[in-house]
Amino acid sequence: MDEPLLTVVIPTSDRRESLLRVLGALAGQPPVPFGWEVVVADDGSRDPAAEAAAASPLRPAPLVVRREVPGGPGAARNEGAARARGRDLAFLDD
Repeated sequence: MDEPLLTVVIPTSDRRESLLRVLGALAGQPPVPFGWEVVVADDGSRDPAAEAAAASPLRPAPLVVRREVPGGPGAARNEGAARARGRDLAFLDD
């Protein structure tokens, strides 16, 4: 796949149900004429977000970036942005 034009970064920390809702909402969006990807930035959750991301209906599955030591939502956003491949970034909270 070509590099996406848009990366959606979602910081999260111990909010599995909220994360699943936002990923489900993204999965329900109509197809876009440009590539996009989703990066979930897990900020040291006790219940890691990787399982929730894999269980979401969003395909391809989101990339999950995990911070072992929580640093807050800003740090998680920065971590997700650093892994983004898109030209443009959008940030969503769960």
